[in-house]
Amino acid sequence: LDAQPAAQPGRADLAPRSEEPNVEPAPTPQPALRRPAPEAVTDDQTRSQPAPTRRLDRLQTGSALASPATPVMLTPSDRLAPTAPDASQAGDEGPGGTGAGTELHPAVRAAKLRQAAADGDALAQFEIATRFAEGKGVTQDHKRAFALYERAATRGLPAAQFRLAAYFERGIGVEADRQRAKVWYRRAADQGHVRAMHNLGVLSVGGREDQVDYAAAAGWFRQAAERGLADSQFNLAVLHENGRGVPKDLQEAYKWFALAARSGDPESARRLEQIKARMEPGEIGAAEQKLAAWQPTPAEAVTGSISTPVRR
Repeated sequence: LDAQPAAQPGRADLAPRSEEPNVEPAPTPQPALRRPAPEAVTDDQTRSQPAPTRRLDRLQTGSALASPATPVMLTPSDRLAPTAPDASQAGDEGPGGTGAGTELHPAVRAAKLRQAAADGDALAQFEIATRFAEGKGVTQDHKRAFALYERAATRGLPAAQFRLAAYFERGIGVEADRQRAKVWYRRAADQGHVRAMHNLGVLSVGGREDQVDYAAAAGWFRQAAERGLADSQFNLAVLHENGRGVPKDLQEAYKWFALAARSGDPESARRLEQIKARMEPGEIGAAEQKLAAWQPTPAEAVTGSISTPVRR
């Protein structure tokens, strides 16, 4: 999320209201949004992605992204789609309709890994899916990657659920389905996947104005921010600064900008200085007390972490 004070021209706000006839006064600009959190080397994500541009210039209702190496542009959905069937109830073709047995990945040379995936080992399925997604040791094949991510996701692996959501949103290896993308981010978030929480916050404010829900966004950003995710801390600070979905509170904005700045985010440090300039000394002191008292919420042990050794 990103928003600029009215006194500072030259920065485009995101998601301006669409023009309608006979509507006055001029619409209020919307705050800007950071991109959804990329995958990085964390507790349940062991493969890094290229550093993304972490800020959007405009909110959009569609995705122009086509490469899995780029961050996901998320868009809103109204409701959760029906729950997909569990893989244990599906045949060898799986919920996605593509076989995930050993015949799917003969190019993967590790026989034990192939057999584990064929036997339903979600970690092995995730490992092979990621090799196909990234073209590591095999020819890049997003349809095969999708099929295996889906099977691992239906078995409850949060990292697979997170990547499956990205594939559904961007239409990579499968027809784009933003509704199902939101479903899978939600399932990953419910298991403690912090970046999925952040992305659900972006989903809440990323589309048509009649679908924008700043209160829901604030709730998801707060969950991720309390667990230490700098992008969510930044976004929550912007919401408090502008009073969107939460009470306008410069002390809270100060605290969250300061916490994000501690993670090395230069934009948060810059915004913190701007907030300071608008606050009285007593307000700054109170904000510093809040900052000193803050303790991160321990991140849940994510079920099926891919840090678990995969059988080769």
